[in-house]
Amino acid sequence: MFPWFSALYSVQKNPAAMESTIAHQTAIAMLCEGKASEVMRWISRTEDISKSTFSVARLFEVGVLNEDTKAFLHLLLEESFPGDRIDLELSPEEVHSIVNEAIRNTYSYLVTPESFIADFLCNGGSTLRINEAMLSRLSYFVDYEYFPEMIDEWLAIQLREGCTEIPRSDLQKFLLRADRAIMTYAPTERIVKYLDPIFEFHHKTDLLDRTIVDSFLRDKGLTMPDSTALEQFNRDEFVFAIKESLLASTIPEQKNEFPPIPQYDAFLKELRDVGVVLPPPHKEKGELQDHSITLPPIEMFISAKQRKKILEKVFRSNINEYERTMRMIDEIPDYSQSELNLRSVLELHKISQDSKVAIRMNEAIRARFGITSTSSIQ
Repeated sequence: MFPWFSALYSVQKNPAAMESTIAHQTAIAMLCEGKASEVMRWISRTEDISKSTFSVARLFEVGVLNEDTKAFLHLLLEESFPGDRIDLELSPEEVHSIVNEAIRNTYSYLVTPESFIADFLCNGGSTLRINEAMLSRLSYFVDYEYFPEMIDEWLAIQLREGCTEIPRSDLQKFLLRADRAIMTYAPTERIVKYLDPIFEFHHKTDLLDRTIVDSFLRDKGLTMPDSTALEQFNRDEFVFAIKESLLASTIPEQKNEFPPIPQYDAFLKELRDVGVVLPPPHKEKGELQDHSITLPPIEMFISAKQRKKILEKVFRSNINEYERTMRMIDEIPDYSQSELNLRSVLELHKISQDSKVAIRMNEAIRARFGITSTSSIQ
C-alpha cells in the first residue's frame, strides 16, 4: 500500500539514489513510529498499566489522533475485527501495531495522494469496482476535499454510462488530471491550505525537507526544476515549486485539456459543465460539512445487547428504520444537531428522554464525539 516501495525499486541500479531513498524511508518510518509511541505513552498514562489489554475506543477520544488517522484506523479495525467492536480490547503490542499502520497510511495519503487513492480504492488490485465497499472507502478521505468531490462526480458519470468496473489506469489518469487542474488554477492561498496537513503531520513544522516535496511532486508525475531546488521549503516556497514544475511539464494532454482560466470561479463552472463539482475556494474547511471531520459510526459505541434493546423498544423490531436512523446520525458531524435529531426520533416513537434506552443512545452519541469518559461507553 505504500508508494515509496515502488520508488525504492526504481532506483535500485543507482547506489547514490538508493542510499538517499533508503535514508528517506527510514526517516518516514521513524516519524510514524514516534507518533505511534506518543499514543502508547498517552494510553499508559491514562490506563492501568498492569492491564494486559487496552480499550480500542480510547483511541477515538478527542485529541488522540488526527482525523485522517482516525479514518484509516477505523477501516483497519473493520477489516481485522469484524462484528461488534464496542468492547474490543487489544494487547499493547496489537494497539501499537494497528496505530502505527494507520499513521503510515496517513503519511502516504498526505504526501502521495494520487498513488495512495488509486491503490486504496482498488484495494490493491487492477480494477476499480463501484460497489458499497469501495464507496465506503471513498468516505475515509478527510483532507484534499477536492478529491472526494471530483471522484463522486466522475463515478456518477461512469454509472450513467453503465460502467461498474473501471481499469485502475483510468482512475489514475482521472486523478492526475483532477490534481493537476487544481494545482494549476487554484490560487496560492488555497493550495497553501491543501498543504497545511502535511506540515501539521510533521510536528506542525514550518519547513519541510526537499525529499518530502520531491515525493509530493513525483506523485503527480512532476520533477522539481533546478530554479526552485532548496534543501527546505516553507509553504509559499512549496507552492512555487509546484507551479514551476507544472510550467516545466511537457505532458501533451496537459496543454489542451485545461486551458488557462483567469478566474478560479470560472474554472469551477467549466468543471461543473462537464459533471465535476468542487467547493468554491473561499469556503473554509470547517464549512465543508461533508469532509470536515470523520467520526466512527455510532454503532461502534452500542454493544450487541444494547442494540437489541434499542431495536425492540424504540423501533419495534423494524430493522430498516433502525438502520436508517443510524445512518442519519452517522452523517451529522455536529454533536448538538445529532442530539437534537435523536430527541426528535425518540419523541416520534413516544420514548421518554429519561428512559434507559434513551439515556444509552445519548451516551453513545457523546462517546462518538469523544466527550464522555471511557467507563460510560463500555
